Amino acid sequence: MERQKEEGPQPNTTGSRWEDRPIVERLLLSLIDANPGPEFKASGKSRFAARERRLKKAMSALFNVGTTAKGEQLQTDNRALWWMASQHHKDLAGKSGRFTKFDAGGMNGHYSPRTERQLAKDASNYFHGPFDENVPSQRQQRDSVAERLRKKWRQQRDLWLGSFLFSDNVDQLNDMHALIEIWVKLRAASIEVVPNWSDGDPISEELAKKTGLRQLIELVTSRPS
Repeated sequence: MERQKEEGPQPNTTGSRWEDRPIVERLLLSLIDANPGPEFKASGKSRFAARERRLKKAMSALFNVGTTAKGEQLQTDNRALWWMASQHHKDLAGKSGRFTKFDAGGMNGHYSPRTERQLAKDASNYFHGPFDENVPSQRQQRDSVAERLRKKWRQQRDLWLGSFLFSDNVDQLNDMHALIEIWVKLRAASIEVVPNWSDGDPISEELAKKTGLRQLIELVTSRPS
């Protein structure tokens, strides 16, 4: 399901802000968002962290996944590499004039393709940070993460660029339709849900109406405020 996304690293508020979450994570997040705890009264990164902790606990309890640091690092690195591929394509598009300067990265001032080192540094801050440049230990940690991502990017660059460029949105649409059916059945059973996009962000009423999906629109517009 397509929608306009922010360009460049932005503060996480809800959801992971990578491209696609597994369908089971989206289902769990729709239930979590419908039943927020007191920690959800916070905003910005605190709310994001609380949401992710709830998701991690649910995944661990149900499927015994997401409980090892190595597994979490690999998952986060993969999200970072996907993001690096998306940003590289957008950098190239900006240089070729296929997009406006704003669409191509005007938000963060990149009007020409970033080097792999800069992309890795941006990705490390976005997905593993933020890091405080004024704290030597954090700066060293950021540089270590960036170097790990840069090495992976060099080894897997064509794979990630190809995956981003030739990914098929049919799978994404199939996931959305399957989730809508589940959400409708849960709502019919008086179990509240908050429908979300493929990255886990809740769907606003305004954007739900633009999809033209009747059941989705009904789910979003009829949910409790």
